[in-house]
Amino acid sequence: MEEKRGMTRYDLVVPAVVRTANSNRGLQGVQAYTRDVSSQGTFLKMKQPLELGRRVEIELYLSINKLQEFFKLHEKVCVKVRGEVIRIEQGGVGISFDKRYTILPSM
Repeated sequence: MEEKRGMTRYDLVVPAVVRTANSNRGLQGVQAYTRDVSSQGTFLKMKQPLELGRRVEIELYLSINKLQEFFKLHEKVCVKVRGEVIRIEQGGVGISFDKRYTILPSM
């Protein structure tokens, strides 16, 4: 299959929490792990796939041991992004990120 992505993907496995809006119960969180990440999206390994077009909010938890020396932050940071499910495969889903994101210290 021909590669269609314009951005470099990095093999990066980090824990994630995926939240979707549920009209009955607000935002529901599901545990997942990234398989790869680029500046435009990620592939999430999940036990329960999401439907195509579903809007999601994702929290990625990254270790920042080296940055901790400079910024005096906690041991990890949380990157919050929003996106949309654009591909479904057995064992996971492809997510396209929106342009806005937040990086916060993780407690």
